[in-house]
Amino acid sequence: MNFATSQQFGSMQRVRKCSKRELVRRCRLGSAAIELAVCLPVIAVVTFGAIEMANGVYLKQAAYEAAYEAARVATTGTGNSTTAESRATDVLTARGVANYSITISPTVDSSTEAGTQVTAQVTVNTDGNSSGTQIFLQSKTVTATVVMVKSS
Repeated sequence: MNFATSQQFGSMQRVRKCSKRELVRRCRLGSAAIELAVCLPVIAVVTFGAIEMANGVYLKQAAYEAAYEAARVATTGTGNSTTAESRATDVLTARGVANYSITISPTVDSSTEAGTQVTAQVTVNTDGNSSGTQIFLQSKTVTATVVMVKSS
């Protein structure tokens, strides 16, 4: 099946036959632009959301590592709460994490008996700890808690 298109040159008109393939190609060029306009915002949101979630996982892992190190230092033979908090601060600083709090309970010192359960809790605020925009993790906190038994 042939389709006709016309082009006007001055007072003369030239009729040219277009194949179905050419018409389909022209139609597809327009639909590709529309598909891009519809899909691009969705792709952008998914991409930035994935980046933000990866930042959240990184903060959670850094908080767990800091809590583990704090609990480990507090429960060893000569460990105490001050050295445990210092170790957790070192871990978080090395990971580039800011806006955090560290809690060791009960307070561990030289009089803490062996067998006592020591809880180290690290809480990190997501504000200021993420690169890029914060859409999903804005004003959230990440908390990690580790419990260990004090050794002699």
